[in-house]
Amino acid sequence: MCATKNCVLVPVFVIVSSIFFAAPVELIYAQKTEAQAGLRHVGTTKHLGLRGAVTVAVSPDGQFLYAQGFQAQAVNTFRRDEARGTLTHVQTLTDPRIAGAVKLRLSQDGKLAVAACFAAKSIGLFSRAPKSGELELIGTWQEQAELPLQFPTEAIFSTDGKFVYAVDDQIAAVVAFQPVEERRRLDLFQILEGENLCFDGARGIVAHPDGKALYVASHKAGTLTVVERHTENNRLRVRQVMSDEQDDVHGLAGVVSARVSSDGKFVYTTSGMFGGDDAISVFRVGADGKLSVIQEFINEKGDLKGYTGGNQLGFSHDETKLYATGTTSSGLACFNRNAASGKLEYVTTVCNESTGAGTNLGATGMACSADGRFLYLALNDVGAISVFERVQGEP
Repeated sequence: MCATKNCVLVPVFVIVSSIFFAAPVELIYAQKTEAQAGLRHVGTTKHLGLRGAVTVAVSPDGQFLYAQGFQAQAVNTFRRDEARGTLTHVQTLTDPRIAGAVKLRLSQDGKLAVAACFAAKSIGLFSRAPKSGELELIGTWQEQAELPLQFPTEAIFSTDGKFVYAVDDQIAAVVAFQPVEERRRLDLFQILEGENLCFDGARGIVAHPDGKALYVASHKAGTLTVVERHTENNRLRVRQVMSDEQDDVHGLAGVVSARVSSDGKFVYTTSGMFGGDDAISVFRVGADGKLSVIQEFINEKGDLKGYTGGNQLGFSHDETKLYATGTTSSGLACFNRNAASGKLEYVTTVCNESTGAGTNLGATGMACSADGRFLYLALNDVGAISVFERVQGEP
């Protein structure tokens, strides 16, 4: 009887131990990685309008947050609690003309918004009510004969707000529009086709702070293209094409997104969402406006770990931190940033329920509040936004 009891009791003890201790260990690990990143998860806001969330944007006054859901065919407005960082739903705007909205961006003055909508093959222009934060769709570019869009993937405002620049995954071009708010429309200004299909698979576009240049990330071509804006007639032209596996560049295969530091001295890219390098690269902007690579992080080939499906980038308010979303790994890679050299120091990759772990597609877009206290992270499959408090003083 004694021997039999021992045989039965030992396995039971092991099972009970795993039940009571496995979950706390995972929770402790998740909290540890967030602490390393200087983040604390505050909560997650879910909404049906966020199904297929890709981007988040905070209004210049800090009172509202905007996010789209391409599966919900909607753009959404949330009011921010500036003390706690939490979100309250204000509006979900749906319209067949903005079906498949994948990225929504605000103008610098916060009066307008623009969205690239791949399913509707359109660019949507919105006005924004400053008090309520609500958006109104006032115009679209859709199926016009001068330029039938095929798969628009991003649209942004020029630094001075006079133009909307859009890229399309399939037409291999940068398109410039003039937003005419009083006429509730977008007027076509220029179609720029790059040399040697350098804009093939264009997914990301960002403007230099001085307004004289654009940077276009194209995942099929594996290129980061510098586009100049002529100061006299505002026409665009290609200045430089940085290509994967050329000029000491090894992280541009599958590049999808770019960001520029506020001083205009450095450009950062990420790749991997649609295949490629799963990399984050750093480029210096020379006095002549040309780029040169100064640093690259490629997943599992150095410090960077657990990062696949590189999608979007964002800075902390003071730009001492850089964050990169890895959508297929449901991770948020966190870096310290040296403002003088532009170089990055890898800290950790946060990967848990707050970044979408356990789903096929997790973290996508991110944005920080202007006061530096909170970070907002869009979760694709979950249809939600995670809210993190940035813990000051952490590495």
